[in-house]
Amino acid sequence: MRFMKIIPTLVSLLFFGMSQAQTSFPPFSGTIYGAFSAPVRVITSGTTDTVQASDYTISWNSSATSSKAESLPSCSSGNKGRVLIFKDTANSSSIYAIILTPIAGKIEDGVNFYINTVNGQSITIQCDGVSNWMVN
Repeated sequence: MRFMKIIPTLVSLLFFGMSQAQTSFPPFSGTIYGAFSAPVRVITSGTTDTVQASDYTISWNSSATSSKAESLPSCSSGNKGRVLIFKDTANSSSIYAIILTPIAGKIEDGVNFYINTVNGQSITIQCDGVSNWMVN
């Protein structure tokens, strides 16, 4: 009988709770079996951007002829486990690098920034909840 009481709760969570836009992180903690959907934001112009609370994947497709600068939120307990993906969809980072810089804290190994100089490369980073964005 207990099993029958759990099923409606799981169905409600899977179909209604996870369909709402999440603005705080981590929005979900647990194991996901199967596919999931996450927001993708495409930057089509300019050279500077700041990660937004709703971002998961940021696609740099700007044809601007200079390096791109991405400001990351601070990596603190409020962002513990948060994952961000950056993609060079313009295939131009060997000439116009994408530079990731946290507002506070570091990117892995005490470095203040990370530079992508490989055309078409994607970079995945994750917050350790203390002060470092780890490059995966």
